[in-house]
Amino acid sequence: MLKNKPNEAERQEKTRELEKKLVKELWPLLVGLKQKMDRRLVQTLLGLVMAILLHRHRNQGLLLSELGGYLLEPAHCQAGTKRISNLLHSPKWEAALIEDYLWQRATQRVEELWKEGQRPLVIWDESVLESRKVCKRNDYVPCDLRKPDG
Repeated sequence: MLKNKPNEAERQEKTRELEKKLVKELWPLLVGLKQKMDRRLVQTLLGLVMAILLHRHRNQGLLLSELGGYLLEPAHCQAGTKRISNLLHSPKWEAALIEDYLWQRATQRVEELWKEGQRPLVIWDESVLESRKVCKRNDYVPCDLRKPDG
Protein backbone atom coordinates (compact mmCIF):
# COMPACT_ATOMS: atom_id res chain seq x y z
CA MET A 1 0.00 0.00 0.00
CA LEU A 2 1.26 3.49 -0.81
CA LYS A 3 2.05 5.62 2.22
CA ASN A 4 1.62 9.00 0.51
CA LYS A 5 -1.69 8.25 -1.18
CA PRO A 6 -4.13 10.99 -0.13
CA ASN A 7 -7.37 9.86 1.44
CA GLU A 8 -10.79 11.03 0.28
CA ALA A 9 -11.05 13.80 2.90
CA GLU A 10 -7.70 15.28 1.82
CA ARG A 11 -8.74 15.21 -1.85
CA GLN A 12 -12.03 16.92 -1.06
CA GLU A 13 -10.22 19.59 0.95
CA LYS A 14 -7.79 20.26 -1.92
CA THR A 15 -10.72 20.44 -4.33
CA ARG A 16 -12.48 23.00 -2.10
CA GLU A 17 -9.28 25.06 -1.91
CA LEU A 18 -8.93 24.98 -5.68
CA GLU A 19 -12.57 25.99 -6.09
CA LYS A 20 -12.10 28.97 -3.74
CA LYS A 21 -9.03 30.11 -5.68
CA LEU A 22 -10.85 29.64 -8.97
CA VAL A 23 -13.86 31.68 -7.83
CA LYS A 24 -11.54 34.42 -6.57
CA GLU A 25 -9.66 34.50 -9.89
CA LEU A 26 -12.77 34.40 -12.06
CA TRP A 27 -14.98 36.61 -9.88
CA PRO A 28 -14.97 39.67 -12.20
CA LEU A 29 -15.82 37.44 -15.17
CA LEU A 30 -18.58 35.63 -13.27
CA VAL A 31 -20.16 38.89 -12.10
CA GLY A 32 -20.07 40.27 -15.65
CA LEU A 33 -21.59 37.10 -17.06
CA LYS A 34 -24.30 37.03 -14.40
CA GLN A 35 -25.46 40.45 -15.61
CA LYS A 36 -25.76 39.11 -19.17
CA MET A 37 -27.08 35.58 -18.72
CA ASP A 38 -28.96 33.26 -16.40
CA ARG A 39 -27.14 32.41 -13.17
CA ARG A 40 -27.48 28.69 -13.88
CA LEU A 41 -25.41 29.11 -17.03
CA VAL A 42 -22.78 31.00 -15.04
CA GLN A 43 -22.72 28.18 -12.47
CA THR A 44 -22.33 25.70 -15.32
CA LEU A 45 -19.36 27.65 -16.66
CA LEU A 46 -17.69 27.67 -13.24
CA GLY A 47 -18.30 23.93 -12.83
CA LEU A 48 -17.02 23.29 -16.34
CA VAL A 49 -13.77 25.19 -15.74
CA MET A 50 -13.34 23.34 -12.45
CA ALA A 51 -13.91 19.95 -14.13
CA ILE A 52 -11.40 20.76 -16.86
CA LEU A 53 -8.78 21.82 -14.30
CA LEU A 54 -9.28 18.72 -12.19
CA HIS A 55 -9.61 16.10 -14.91
CA ARG A 56 -7.74 17.37 -17.97
CA HIS A 57 -5.05 15.05 -19.21
CA ARG A 58 -2.73 16.47 -21.86
CA ASN A 59 -2.37 13.18 -23.72
CA GLN A 60 -5.99 12.06 -23.67
CA GLY A 61 -8.13 15.20 -23.54
CA LEU A 62 -11.75 15.09 -22.40
CA LEU A 63 -14.93 14.04 -24.14
CA LEU A 64 -18.04 16.15 -23.80
CA SER A 65 -19.88 13.28 -22.11
CA GLU A 66 -17.02 12.92 -19.63
CA LEU A 67 -17.23 16.61 -18.81
CA GLY A 68 -20.97 16.21 -18.27
CA GLY A 69 -20.28 13.38 -15.85
CA TYR A 70 -17.71 15.46 -13.97
CA LEU A 71 -20.04 18.45 -13.91
CA LEU A 72 -22.74 16.52 -12.08
CA GLU A 73 -21.87 12.88 -11.46
CA PRO A 74 -21.32 9.90 -13.75
CA ALA A 75 -24.88 8.61 -13.34
CA HIS A 76 -26.18 11.97 -14.62
CA CYS A 77 -23.64 12.61 -17.37
CA GLN A 78 -26.36 13.20 -19.97
CA ALA A 79 -27.89 15.97 -17.85
CA GLY A 80 -24.43 17.49 -17.33
CA THR A 81 -23.75 17.35 -21.05
CA LYS A 82 -27.10 19.05 -21.69
CA ARG A 83 -26.11 21.86 -19.28
CA ILE A 84 -22.88 22.39 -21.19
CA SER A 85 -24.84 22.41 -24.44
CA ASN A 86 -27.28 24.98 -23.02
CA LEU A 87 -24.35 27.22 -22.06
CA LEU A 88 -22.62 26.98 -25.42
CA HIS A 89 -25.82 27.43 -27.42
CA SER A 90 -27.16 30.31 -25.34
CA PRO A 91 -27.72 33.41 -27.51
CA LYS A 92 -26.07 35.44 -24.74
CA TRP A 93 -22.91 33.31 -24.75
CA GLU A 94 -19.84 34.33 -26.72
CA ALA A 95 -16.29 33.05 -26.43
CA ALA A 96 -15.27 36.69 -26.80
CA LEU A 97 -16.51 37.26 -23.23
CA ILE A 98 -13.73 35.06 -21.87
CA GLU A 99 -11.21 36.35 -24.39
CA ASP A 100 -11.93 39.95 -23.32
CA TYR A 101 -11.63 39.02 -19.65
CA LEU A 102 -8.29 37.28 -20.18
CA TRP A 103 -7.00 40.20 -22.24
CA GLN A 104 -7.98 42.66 -19.50
CA ARG A 105 -6.28 40.54 -16.82
CA ALA A 106 -3.12 40.22 -18.92
CA THR A 107 -3.03 43.96 -19.61
CA GLN A 108 -3.51 44.66 -15.92
CA ARG A 109 -0.64 42.32 -15.01
CA VAL A 110 1.69 43.87 -17.60
CA GLU A 111 0.94 47.33 -16.21
CA GLU A 112 1.63 46.10 -12.66
CA LEU A 113 4.99 44.70 -13.75
CA TRP A 114 5.97 47.95 -15.48
CA LYS A 115 5.04 49.92 -12.33
CA GLU A 116 7.23 47.58 -10.28
CA GLY A 117 10.12 48.34 -12.63
CA GLN A 118 10.14 44.86 -14.16
CA ARG A 119 10.12 44.07 -17.84
CA PRO A 120 7.15 41.85 -18.69
CA LEU A 121 7.91 38.95 -21.00
CA VAL A 122 5.30 36.98 -22.88
CA ILE A 123 5.75 33.53 -24.35
CA TRP A 124 4.85 33.40 -28.00
CA ASP A 125 4.73 29.79 -29.15
CA GLU A 126 3.35 30.37 -32.66
CA SER A 127 0.35 28.15 -31.90
CA VAL A 128 -1.88 30.82 -33.43
CA LEU A 129 -1.13 31.86 -36.96
CA GLU A 130 -0.33 35.54 -37.17
CA SER A 131 -0.15 37.71 -40.24
CA ARG A 132 3.22 37.86 -41.98
CA LYS A 133 3.55 41.50 -40.99
CA VAL A 134 3.31 40.65 -37.28
CA CYS A 135 5.65 37.66 -37.54
CA LYS A 136 8.41 39.81 -39.08
CA ARG A 137 8.59 42.18 -36.13
CA ASN A 138 12.04 42.25 -34.54
CA ASP A 139 10.81 42.27 -30.94
CA TYR A 140 9.13 38.85 -31.18
CA VAL A 141 11.25 35.77 -30.61
CA PRO A 142 9.45 32.50 -31.40
CA CYS A 143 9.95 29.52 -29.14
CA ASP A 144 8.80 25.93 -29.24
CA LEU A 145 7.56 24.60 -25.89
CA ARG A 146 6.61 21.15 -27.11
CA LYS A 147 8.41 18.21 -25.59
CA PRO A 148 11.08 16.78 -27.84
CA ASP A 149 10.31 13.32 -29.21
CA GLY A 150 12.15 10.48 -27.63
